[in-house]
This record gives sequence, C-alpha cells and structure tokens, in this order.
Amino acid sequence: MYLNLNQSQYDDWYCVVIFQNRSLEPSDTRTHRVFLNSDQVQRIYLDELGTPNTL
Repeated sequence: MYLNLNQSQYDDWYCVVIFQNRSLEPSDTRTHRVFLNSDQVQRIYLDELGTPNTL
C-alpha cells in the first residue's frame, strides 16, 4: 500500500523475502503471484545459505 501511495518515489523497487526454510513459505501465493514471479522479488532461505565459514 505504501508503494502504491508513493509511486513517484518508488516506481522501480526490489524486494527480498527472507524465510528460515522453504517449508515456511506460504503455499497460497495467488494474491501476489505476479510480484513473486517477477525479477523484482528474491527469496532467500537461511538454511540454504551454508555455514558462515563458506560465505
């Protein structure tokens, strides 16, 4: 809603969604599927990042 109300400031946005693991990602994504399937949204799963020594 904030982005919609302030379109002139945020017409080119990028979002990172962080989940502890894939099982916590909602299964019903119908409402936001256009955004979730775009290149403007990146999902990160903490359990897939590896150990701090390898990052």
